[in-house]
Amino acid sequence: MTASRRTRESPQLKTPQVAAADRKARLAIFWIFALCGVICSLWSTSLPAINTRLHVGETRLGLVLLLTAAGAVAVMPLTGRLCDRLGSRAVLRVGAPLSGLTLIGPALAGGGLALLVLAFVLGAGIGSLDVRVHRH
Repeated sequence: MTASRRTRESPQLKTPQVAAADRKARLAIFWIFALCGVICSLWSTSLPAINTRLHVGETRLGLVLLLTAAGAVAVMPLTGRLCDRLGSRAVLRVGAPLSGLTLIGPALAGGGLALLVLAFVLGAGIGSLDVRVHRH
């Protein structure tokens, strides 16, 4: 019988302290995923208002969405390395509020170019938040 089969047959019982820590960690991860969902939903529902206010047009709005995804993809490997170096808990504590604050940028953009840059930053915030929570 291999070692992996033995551990499956006789799992160790968790102490109350370990069980409480597991519940606390699961709850924290739930709230971080909820934060990510709120950021994405607020961003997507604000796009028509941003389009109306800045007169961006459908083509440029598509470019804004593309740059949001590009920002996420660009920052994901860097966030993974940062989590390896500092630990996901420390990076989450600092980065989660910052990721939420990136939502303010596109809402306050004064023009099309600013919107493009701030959409990239928003995507970077969302992408890094996603990596941080999956690393935790």
